[in-house]
Amino acid sequence: MNNLIEANTILEKTLLRPQERWQVRHARLWMIGLLLLSDGLMLFTAGALGFGVRLALLGSIGGSTYLKLSPILLAILGMYALRGLYPGVGLGVVEEFRRLTLSTSVMFLLIITITYLVRGAEQYSRLVMGLTYLFALGLVPLGRVLMRHLAVHAGVWGEPVAVIGPLSEAARLAGNLQRDPKLGLRPLVLVSDEPVDGHPLPAGVKVLPEAQLGSVRAECNLSAALVLVNRLDELPAVRRRYGEIFERLTLLKTGDGPLPLHGVEVVEFGHLQGLQVCETLLDRSAQVQKRLVDLLLSGLGLILLSPLFALLAVLIRLDSPGPVFYLQKRLGRGGKIIHMLKFRTMHVHADELLERYLQENEDARRQWQEYQKLQPDPRITRVGRILRRFSIDELPQLWNVFAGEMSLVGPRPIMPGQKPLYGEAFRDYIRVTPGMTGLWQISGRNRLPFSRRVELDVHYVKNWSIWLDFYILLRTVWVVLRCEGAG
Repeated sequence: MNNLIEANTILEKTLLRPQERWQVRHARLWMIGLLLLSDGLMLFTAGALGFGVRLALLGSIGGSTYLKLSPILLAILGMYALRGLYPGVGLGVVEEFRRLTLSTSVMFLLIITITYLVRGAEQYSRLVMGLTYLFALGLVPLGRVLMRHLAVHAGVWGEPVAVIGPLSEAARLAGNLQRDPKLGLRPLVLVSDEPVDGHPLPAGVKVLPEAQLGSVRAECNLSAALVLVNRLDELPAVRRRYGEIFERLTLLKTGDGPLPLHGVEVVEFGHLQGLQVCETLLDRSAQVQKRLVDLLLSGLGLILLSPLFALLAVLIRLDSPGPVFYLQKRLGRGGKIIHMLKFRTMHVHADELLERYLQENEDARRQWQEYQKLQPDPRITRVGRILRRFSIDELPQLWNVFAGEMSLVGPRPIMPGQKPLYGEAFRDYIRVTPGMTGLWQISGRNRLPFSRRVELDVHYVKNWSIWLDFYILLRTVWVVLRCEGAG
């Protein structure tokens, strides 16, 4: 009884206000409801836009016929639910995008098939259906991003979780979760029997002895826990210890670095279970998919952008003497030298300017050693600064992509002299075709040290999927428009 009273006291101190008790106990329902609202609104908006564009282009069309299809929204939302998209905590942005895209595509294919078979093709415009589908592909993920943003600011986003593990590590993890609330996890308690003295704790999070875990779990409706472990073989012990208390247990690695689960999936052979490691970028079908996307998009880009290329060529020649294009030696797949094509953004004698500038400026020398970049860079021309600001100087690399020397997405091609900076990670770098854009470009770019760039490249190689490529391409457009990290 005393344990229960003490646990309830801890709970009261953990929550910000007593009136938030109901909200915390039913946080998962809040999250599901908000995402259902967002998805429903975005699907309806996609239909309205498809209908509106058709009306503007081709004139009058019977709207009542399409209103009869409104209940189909529920079927699409049901498919999202079956795919585990509510609330989707722990999916990751790429996996969520993949499930949304596939679910939306399957449902629209079924809808089009059924309406054409049952109602007759003449009653429904193929243009309306096609536009609604395309709008839905973009609006539904966008709506989820906006809804999470609004819910975080309103303080109604985040499933309560317990963090179990060494107190210092648990406190650090809880702090990281508080700084990134869009992940959907709200740490309420740290479970540890260690003394609290000397351990800085995140705001609003209390330490709970393990003996009181069951009572607080019931009071706060804690159905999920994050358990910090060193090795995968600790899983059986974790399940025996906490499996009857929590519905969902998530194992996270203590210390630096994730669990070694890249490309790992559970497989069964009769009564035998095992872990199968899949190197996706070594799979021939995956390579074919990636190459087909590169050929299609790079070829289309070269055709559509040719007038812009001609204009930029004139501006570059007028701004400074020298060639329009610049060929730079970089390391490609297998460690082979490739010549990366760019619009010239530097003065002709850029290497001499750099060497002289670094000799005369100690701060710049330290910046170059850490980032392999300079801000400001004395080598860059006036037109070059504009081209770099919007990453336009990289566009000629579409030819490298079309020729097969580069890919649209991949590790950024490095200079031969930067090979030692990769260390052991260089063997992962040369396994794939380098890209025009990658995780580095959408994660901070020039603001990141080179060591972090290496980590991102390795993560890409080990976690590649066609959906990750699509996500990076979409994020790149957003980053370029906002000029994030350009220079």
